[in-house]
Amino acid sequence: VTIAKDAAGEALSATWSKLPQYEGGKPIVYTVEESAACVTAGYYTKEITGDAANGYTVTNTHIPQTVDINAKNVYGKEDTMITVQWDALLAPRYDMFYIDQNGNKVRPNVIHRTSIGCYERTLAWLIEKYEGKFPTWLCPEQVRILPISEKFHDYAEQVCERLTKAGIKVTVDSRSEKIGYKLREARVDRLPYALIVGQKEADEQVVSVWNRTSGDKGSCTIDEFIATILEDINTKALQPK
Repeated sequence: VTIAKDAAGEALSATWSKLPQYEGGKPIVYTVEESAACVTAGYYTKEITGDAANGYTVTNTHIPQTVDINAKNVYGKEDTMITVQWDALLAPRYDMFYIDQNGNKVRPNVIHRTSIGCYERTLAWLIEKYEGKFPTWLCPEQVRILPISEKFHDYAEQVCERLTKAGIKVTVDSRSEKIGYKLREARVDRLPYALIVGQKEADEQVVSVWNRTSGDKGSCTIDEFIATILEDINTKALQPK
């Protein structure tokens, strides 16, 4: 079932797990009590007795109902990113109950979920999907300020302070390296934006803008740049404009 679209406009799907109805040719009956009996044995545990001639008996079976939210990876295969799961074990394990309208104690149904699944797998999926070119809103470093020389470090720090107050993730490359080298490193790091500041920029209180999509964008005021990048962030644009 298609339920939504991800940031790239690709469909996210949901699948509902179905409990197996038969084991060894015999129907399985699931109850909360039988599921709760698996507390000591753990999840997805089965005890099967009997043989093919006389039939099988299945006890202590706990296969929780789940809804999986899936997204396609770069190979077109669906990976599960989020799981919402009904759990019959937690309420008895922690002696959870509520008082119903008749004043009786009742075991609740417990539903738990993973918001991003396995953290490492989710990061790997994002890196692979975007080839390291994260959308601006997702980047841990959204802007890098590149002063042409040490004389302009103070102005670079002023720009950095303005951007930080606007909620933008920004750093200053204050190394004593040529500006071409610094810009090349920003490109290799696949940053969305780099700002070059020198004498002209300091005198006019502007910044020279480079972005990952268009390269050199010319100069603009600090406020104009803040408005541009915040639009990228707030609209969750895939690439800088």
